Formats: sequence, C-alpha cells, structure tokens
Amino acid sequence: MLSPRDGPFRVPAGEWVPVAVSLTNGSGVTIGALRFFDPHPLFLGDLWTERDSGSIIPPVVVPTPIWQPLAPGQQSIIHVRARAPQVPGRYILWIALFQDSGRGPESRPEVQPLRLDVEVCEDRTVLPHSINDYEDSVFSQNGEDGILRELFLRLGFASPFTVEIGAGDGIECNTAYWLRQYGWHGLLIEAGHDEFTRLERNYRAYPGVVVGNDFLTSENIAEVFRRYHVPREFDVLSIDVDGNDYWLWAALQEYRPRVVVIEINMIEPPRLWVMAYNPKHVYSATNRNYHGASLESLAKLGKRLGYALLGSNGVNAFFVRSDLLGRARFPERSATEAWPQNLETPPGWKLQCEGPYEEV
Repeated sequence: MLSPRDGPFRVPAGEWVPVAVSLTNGSGVTIGALRFFDPHPLFLGDLWTERDSGSIIPPVVVPTPIWQPLAPGQQSIIHVRARAPQVPGRYILWIALFQDSGRGPESRPEVQPLRLDVEVCEDRTVLPHSINDYEDSVFSQNGEDGILRELFLRLGFASPFTVEIGAGDGIECNTAYWLRQYGWHGLLIEAGHDEFTRLERNYRAYPGVVVGNDFLTSENIAEVFRRYHVPREFDVLSIDVDGNDYWLWAALQEYRPRVVVIEINMIEPPRLWVMAYNPKHVYSATNRNYHGASLESLAKLGKRLGYALLGSNGVNAFFVRSDLLGRARFPERSATEAWPQNLETPPGWKLQCEGPYEEV
C-alpha cells in the first residue's frame, strides 16, 4: 500500500518535486530490494496528467529503486523525485509501483497509485491575495477543498491530522479530501444516528480515521478530544454542527489547530450575534438561521484565541493561527472585508433567526 507523507505542492516549471512516500507491504512475501540476485526488482515511478482535462503528459518514468527488502507487514519511507512539466498549470502527479519485467517497466495494478495535486508555475512568489480565488470542490460542498489545498501549499504540514465536528456521512465534508485522497489521519464526529451509521461504513477501509458518535457540548468537548487522543497541535479543525459552533470552538483553548474552518450564519457584518448557548440545541429547518454566530462575532472570537481571519465563502469562515499568518501569505481581513460581495441566498430561502442570542 502506498500513502503520501507530503503534498500538495507548488513548484516552478521543469523543477524536481521531492515526495516522501510510505510503502507498506501488505502481501505475504518479502518484496522490493534492488539486489544482484533479483532479476525483476520493484521500484516507484511517476506519471503526470493535466488536472482538468486528464490528458497524459508524455511519460518519462524516473525510477526510484526500493533498496531495502520489505517483509510482510513492514513499512518504509521512500523519497521519490519527479520532474515537473515545462508548461505552467495544474497537474496530477501519479506515483505507482512498477516492476522491471525484463522488457521494461510494468505497473503493479494491485497497488493503488498515489494521486497528488501539483501547481506548476512560472514564479512561485507570485501569489494572489484572496482565498476565494482557489475555491474548488472534490468532496466539499462550497469550494472548501480548493481553499484548504492552497493554504497547505503555502503552510506545508505539521502533523497531517484533521478533526471534523458534524461530519455527516463523511463523504461531502471539509476533511474527506485529506482523509480519502491523501491518507491523513483524523477524527470524524457525527451526533446523528443515521448519519453516523453511514459515516462508519464509509471509513471502514481507512485505518487512520477514527469515527465517533458523540453529541458535543462546551462541557464535554475537551474530554472527548482527550478520549480520542487528538494531538494538541494538528492541521485542520472543521466545525459544522448547526448550533453551538461558536461555543465549541471557544471551549477548545487547550488545542491549537493550524487552520480552523467554521460555519457562519447569514447575519452580515458588522453585527455581533451569537446563538445563546444551549447544550440541548437541535437545528430546526423552520428557523434556519438560528445557529452558530455571525462572521463579526467569529472574527472577534478568533482574535481572542490567537487566530487571523483570512476570508469566507459565505458558508464557512477560514482562520489561520496568527503565528502562521506570514507563512500563509494571505492578508488578515476584517469581517466586513471577508464578507463575499454579491452574496445571494438560495431561492425561497428566508432569513429566519428567532431565539435568544448574545452580542459578543
């Protein structure tokens, strides 16, 4: 089994892309080892395709030998080098396991290749200044995948671990891209019974992902994180519970995720508005906007917790830990600056927000 230790990447055209790959031997025999008595050694090779069209770039396979033999169940980190295409654009770098058959390299189809997003550019110092320029959805609903991909192109990885609160079935959510495509570890929490049943089924094949059927409150969230062994510092925290979102984030001061994605409601800046804390709150479709907090209130909370607001797509707000703002190379924005221009509500959607609230 192949799993990435790096990625996604941004590199200048024609340069080498270094990728650390984890190879686990799931077979019942020893594999690999470029040895003098092994006539058909295994190695890793690369292939590039254009991200949008799927067109294959004329292949020049650069073999990376597997020098050490891997016994059944053993794991090894292999450093692959692949040369980026000469033409700037967005590409997919595929890394696959090959075998020298004596007639040339032949892929091993029983081992699924890695798929890594790579942006090839003329000058990687030229970076636009709005997260909304990068909206793109693979698993997410509203472009969150693309925004997070761009953020981690700039930030790199600290510990590839994510937590999503209110994950639904785990397919159409903000962290599925990293868990399912990049092999990150993570925790997915869903309180609903039916949704959790689907979530559990969808992640049975992902040993690095833990799923939890927990109803979180301000009082129990830190304890639940400790029970699931969430690291104090990790890469992404996503909160979407249609209710106490603000209060859950506020209760996690001992945890320092690098990036926070949190749902907002439709109350425009500069109004401060937070749903009054109710540990028994359940979302009601007849009172659609009575949940969470306004972008203004979340920006204020983020500042208090040590986070900078980078922007919003009208559904979620995106924060980066303040000590990483320089590396992210996006400007910190006020809630008014981050509010999307010409934001339109869906047809038939009415702003309903009835219930106790706080102006904090």
